[in-house]
Parts: sequence; C-alpha cells; structure tokens
Amino acid sequence: RDRDTISFNSAIAGCSKSGRWREAVDLLDRMEKEGVPATSSTFTSAIAACERGGAVTEAVKLWNRLQSSNVRKEAPVYNAMLLAAARGGQWRLALALLQELQEAGLPKTARTLQTIVRACERAGRYEEAIQALAGFQEVVDPAYFHSVADRLERGLLGHGTGTAELAAPGDSGPFHP
Repeated sequence: RDRDTISFNSAIAGCSKSGRWREAVDLLDRMEKEGVPATSSTFTSAIAACERGGAVTEAVKLWNRLQSSNVRKEAPVYNAMLLAAARGGQWRLALALLQELQEAGLPKTARTLQTIVRACERAGRYEEAIQALAGFQEVVDPAYFHSVADRLERGLLGHGTGTAELAAPGDSGPFHP
C-alpha cells in the first residue's frame, strides 16, 4: 500500500507542477476507489494543481474533502490552500486557514505571511492584513517584516483611511511593530 501511495503521490505532484488539476482530482478519486490511503502530501499536490490551474472552487472542494478525512493536515497543505484562497480573492478563507494553522500548532513561514498579505491586499483589506502581520513578527526577518508593514500602511493610507486606524493598542501613533 505504501508503494501505491507513493506512486499516486508522484503522479499527482506531476499534475501539480503543470496545473493539470482535473487529472490530479481524477487520480485522487481513483486512489479512494482503489482503497489507497491518501496523505497530507497527496492533498497538498492536488490543491496546488487546482490553484495553478485556476480552479479555486475545486481546491475548496478538496479542502473540504480533506477536512472530513482522517488525514493529518501538515503545514504545506495549509500553504497550498492559502495560495488557492489568495488566487480566488477569498481573504476571509485565508484568515480562517491562518487561524486554524496556528491552533494546530503548525509553523508559520514567510511564505504563509506573503500569501495572507496577498489575499487581503487583493481585496483591499489592509487592516486585516496588518492584524495578521502582527502574528509574524517573531517568525520572519525583521527587515522583511517592516517592509511589509510599511507597504500595508501605504496601501491603507492610499485607500483614504487615516493613521489613527493603524495605531497599535494603547498607542496613538501609526502602526510600526
């Protein structure tokens, strides 16, 4: 069975690299039909194939399927789904995934931050991006962190929001973590 899982995972990963999401989903369906156990890597590749192929709705369906399975979710599958959510402009889903990732005690990375920020920026949700950013201060390089904070502040100000909304709790000045 392990060799079958590895073979299917390799095939799905190949589909992922080229965005052939239909083939990836078909292979995942075939795994299930043949009783071959899927892994977090299986879903990571299938969701990534959907994201790369622009099939965000299919990625969400796979995520829901993963949620109802016994497969243990690992950080890469969250990051793949975060990318799909960002591509689809689903900033609320991206923030919910971030919260779930944190509650599961899984590591956040600079890539996680980039994806969350992209999802929120595309939707013009700069305040939400700034709130999410605060949880990454200990995770990413300080120079990168501050460059993202500055970009978000400029975006927020460019959308007609005053600096008062950028104030950190208990501080009356602009947000500078």
